[in-house]
Amino acid sequence: MVQRRSNGIFSPASTAIGSLFSAGGSGPRRQWLRPGDPAFFDILHSYQGYRTCYYRTFAVGSASRAQRDAYRRCREYMDEAIALVRPGATTADIVSVWPAATEFDFANEEAAFGL
Repeated sequence: MVQRRSNGIFSPASTAIGSLFSAGGSGPRRQWLRPGDPAFFDILHSYQGYRTCYYRTFAVGSASRAQRDAYRRCREYMDEAIALVRPGATTADIVSVWPAATEFDFANEEAAFGL
């Protein structure tokens, strides 16, 4: 089923699907997903030799107001960063518009890595 779904979704834009990782739920629990839980997908694929990860997050059922607000904020951060992408721009230039890890109660960027 996953292979068939992968072929239908990604074949037009990928020459190979490396892996499909998924996780879900809200916290370190082992149980069925419930309405409102986030579901995360990481698809590793390639196109003509170029490799990348394709990340997607979905809400099971309908997204809550808090999830929609978080999406809207993240989308704004991404749009601001994309507007800075141009020849000569550095990673530091681009991420300068993103909030610091301390704004999310992490000690530093390394502590927030791997959320």
